[in-house]
Amino acid sequence: MLVAGVRSDDSPANGRRRWTPPRIGVLAMTSESSCVARAGSISAELGLPMVDSAEAWFDLLLLVGAESLELWEPGTDPFPLIPDREGLGEVRSPSVHPGRSSHVLRGCSGRETEAGRRAVGPLTIDFGHTGAASRRTVSASRAQPLARAVGLRRGTPTVVDATAGLGRDALMLASLGCSVVAIERSPVLGLMLRAALEQVAVNAERSGLPAPRLGLLVGEAGEVLEQLGEDRPDVVYLDPMYAGRRKSALPKKEMRILRRLVGNDADAADLLAVARRVARRRVVVKRPPRSRPLAAGVSISLTGKLARYDVYLTR
Repeated sequence: MLVAGVRSDDSPANGRRRWTPPRIGVLAMTSESSCVARAGSISAELGLPMVDSAEAWFDLLLLVGAESLELWEPGTDPFPLIPDREGLGEVRSPSVHPGRSSHVLRGCSGRETEAGRRAVGPLTIDFGHTGAASRRTVSASRAQPLARAVGLRRGTPTVVDATAGLGRDALMLASLGCSVVAIERSPVLGLMLRAALEQVAVNAERSGLPAPRLGLLVGEAGEVLEQLGEDRPDVVYLDPMYAGRRKSALPKKEMRILRRLVGNDADAADLLAVARRVARRRVVVKRPPRSRPLAAGVSISLTGKLARYDVYLTR
């Protein structure tokens, strides 16, 4: 199930400073017609400017290949970029700032920028055999803290992952047999998740194996949960982004880009309140191991190496 939507409010505040939506440009990785056409289609769908011959300033770049999507933070400060149209698979810009050298992102996978500044990225969502999410599913078991927290030892619940992010927890739960719906508020991440799920479906069809029961909704999680009605899940899972979170299962570059893209989930406590009204059996909240619970009333806590899972029973 793939349902597209739009985030209704892109200006929450985090606990330390006010987050503002990043300036995002869409850029074709190469000059091949299929790549440029796909970038144009994505630019129109997301309502984001497409970088072509005109120079513009961006905080993040969504690099579009014929079959891939990569999110980059070009450098410490935004800088103007123009794509190479010589078919070399490069993205480059002229030196337009006094005292600064040219910036280059070679092959969309290097780290070469001006001296002392390195591009951050790429952030990708890959559910294929070589992706980080897929590697987690290979070793997934019902004895893991997250699986135990959602109640997998007593059955196979339906789950809504209301803060999907890169979709790794959702995919792991689906691989263990849960029927999962992932909700993501960022249209950019939603697009990347959709592309990854579409590839999963293609791979499953080719291999003859069943695809994980994992659907996607893009929108504000609180609003989506309130509208589920009789389709309320057994479990709602929350993994909010927090200010000052030092330890994470994500590499630093991915966390940095995610934080720039979506900010901190300042509405996490409100979302938890909605989730507790909606979930038929329990709500599971992922927290840093030594942090305080998001709200009072924790029934059970299960701790892993990098995270604690607080369980709020709802019946």
